[in-house]
Amino acid sequence: MIEFIVLGLFLTYIVYWIIHTAIQGRFFESFLAAGVGILTTQIFLVAYYSGEFFRESIGLSVNIALQGFGLFLIVSSAALLTAAFVSKRKISGIVSEWGSTQLFLAQGIYGIIRHPVQLAGILAALGVACMMANSAIIILALLAGTAFYVSAVEEDKHNVLSLGSEYDEYAEAIPSFNLASGLSKSLRNRRRG
Repeated sequence: MIEFIVLGLFLTYIVYWIIHTAIQGRFFESFLAAGVGILTTQIFLVAYYSGEFFRESIGLSVNIALQGFGLFLIVSSAALLTAAFVSKRKISGIVSEWGSTQLFLAQGIYGIIRHPVQLAGILAALGVACMMANSAIIILALLAGTAFYVSAVEEDKHNVLSLGSEYDEYAEAIPSFNLASGLSKSLRNRRRG
């Protein structure tokens, strides 16, 4: 019973976060909050109902393969989120020291992809869905993934309005979610420089 109270309190905070940021016109953050809320609900359901009765029956080999892939996505999500937080921490010192947005935009993981936090959320939601292979969890994953994707699109719009041509140049050079393309471009740029 206590876990439902904690979930309820957390989701109440998420609703506040969504409303507060929407009123301030930061819709990208509202969608990010919605994605976090849906992902949290998804993880809660998996943790609370993790018994075999909750899984739909699919072939054992597919289930093991799906679970392995799901675990890979979750670990990748955690690594991406960690890289985003480490980059943000380094970025805050650089921006305060140099005052340049361009330096901010090219640091760490943000020099590879523009939306690592949203991509981490999408990967986590899909990873949990693969691990459980359950219709309800898959639907929640699709909802969370959509919220994270819309958050990224809205963040791009917000940043173009806030930063102007500097962000346009950054968006042209750095892909939104394509990690392979971003790594390839980053490696090419390092070889040139």
